[in-house]
Amino acid sequence: MDTVLRVHPEQIRGQIRRLRAWGEAWRAQVEASRRVALALAEAVQAVPGQRGGAALEALHRGLARWAEEAEQLARALERALERLEAAFQEAAELIRMEAPGGFRLPAVPLAIGPDGRSMASQFEVIIPAARIQADWLQMIDRSGIPEERKAQLKAEIQAMAERGIPIPYNQACGWVALSMAISHQRGRPVPAQEVVNRALEVAPGFRDRVLRNLTEDLIAGRPVKADGRAGMREAEAEYVTTGFVDLAPVARSYGLELEQFETPTDKHPDELWDRLNQRMRRGETVIALVNANPSNWGEPPIRNEIPGTGLRFSDERKEVELPAGGRLRPWDSGGASHWVVLNRLEEHQGERFVVINNPFNNRTERYRWQDFLNAVDRQVRVKVVNGQVRENPSWWFLSVHQKTGEE
Repeated sequence: MDTVLRVHPEQIRGQIRRLRAWGEAWRAQVEASRRVALALAEAVQAVPGQRGGAALEALHRGLARWAEEAEQLARALERALERLEAAFQEAAELIRMEAPGGFRLPAVPLAIGPDGRSMASQFEVIIPAARIQADWLQMIDRSGIPEERKAQLKAEIQAMAERGIPIPYNQACGWVALSMAISHQRGRPVPAQEVVNRALEVAPGFRDRVLRNLTEDLIAGRPVKADGRAGMREAEAEYVTTGFVDLAPVARSYGLELEQFETPTDKHPDELWDRLNQRMRRGETVIALVNANPSNWGEPPIRNEIPGTGLRFSDERKEVELPAGGRLRPWDSGGASHWVVLNRLEEHQGERFVVINNPFNNRTERYRWQDFLNAVDRQVRVKVVNGQVRENPSWWFLSVHQKTGEE
């Protein structure tokens, strides 16, 4: 079905509040007008005064009727909203009952851009030059390069900021995934670009890495792009560019908590499945670090199906074939670390599936449970103790949820 029905309950509730405010204003006007009428009747006993009093009384009745009609309309809207919400709940339950395997409805929205439309991919996110201009100029000043070269580069930075030239950000999966989680938790669409802009303000480590990376590119004459790798330890740069310490303060700035929680390994798949299911049923949004194809280059298109199941690989996509970029792959087969959001867990004909929201091409993707486990990144399978790599007895995921004590 191509038709999309959008209902905005908060806008309806806002209209209800305005109607009641108008009704109160009209009632107040009735009382004020009646006081004037009484004073007029006492002061003017002649026939013109009596006629004026009759006209005012007619106005009183009209204002009172409008106030009552406003209240009736407000109550009607409230009842309609209640019925609408109940109808959607009933429809959702019917879909759950009738869908194969009793699938739950998708819970986590895909990422949107500043204009509210669904993003094509995580690569739409940029680093706005104007937001980092002052610190960037200071970093050039401290760079130790010749003054003439400093002046030239500072002029380039100022031109980028003034002209709004976008700085590409190629590794935005963490922030796009967080924007999905925040949208889910707050119940309103939060653009991925808004989350990155806020990260530049409240995540100083992330901001510093971006600035150093851009400065190094600018000085070296390379194309400027905000990958955020500069200044990172080699071990960090190998598997992640945004981590818990970056994501947590941004989540807190939206009134949410970001928690890293441990789960059993794939040696205990039933327990791991149950742990993740429990978290998601409690309303938490789970983010996972996985291994994935690093790009669409050199990767043949993939079929939009799960062989032998009748299920689609990506539910909202109608194409027969899809770009392979960002598709999950086993952690020991090459690829790149990548943040994704768990949309839901499914069971179909005795087989388990994980549906994720993948920032790479901003689409839902369905994987067999074991394929998902195979893609969980190496860093959650191993740990380093005294310089030696040992098997990690548990894996970790990130949970975005309401603060304790809040709804």
